[in-house]
Amino acid sequence: MSTKYPILNNKEWLVEQYETNERSMKEIAQEIGCSNNTVRDALLRHGIETRGAPNRDGPINRELVVTMYEDGSKIKYIAEDANCSVSTIYSILDKNGVERRTHEYDRLHDREWLEEKLKENSQVEIARMIGCSQEAVSIAAKRHKLRA
Repeated sequence: MSTKYPILNNKEWLVEQYETNERSMKEIAQEIGCSNNTVRDALLRHGIETRGAPNRDGPINRELVVTMYEDGSKIKYIAEDANCSVSTIYSILDKNGVERRTHEYDRLHDREWLEEKLKENSQVEIARMIGCSQEAVSIAAKRHKLRA
């Protein structure tokens, strides 16, 4: 229960503002004088499903997000493609039980992985996948004696 912002204890008011009037959390927060997170917490506490951030291209294809990540795409580029934030991508991955990568650059030390990727991708594409320079991919390929 919010004692600082008692209006947030009123589920009917929140439903009217958020669902019926389709106001954003930010708009409600500005009216009350609190943070967006305070409004989000109140919505969740009352069991009101949140909409998430607006996405100009429609809903995010969660299966595609998982597939892109598992295929090695960098989070930053998945977020750009999905027209959403990096934190939204992490949230989708977490909700789908996808284990996060720790060091994407470490893939360059894996000869088999790099050899396989070079069969279907240019060095520039591989660099984009793991968030490094094309030069780093080229150096790794030479070190592994793979086609440059």
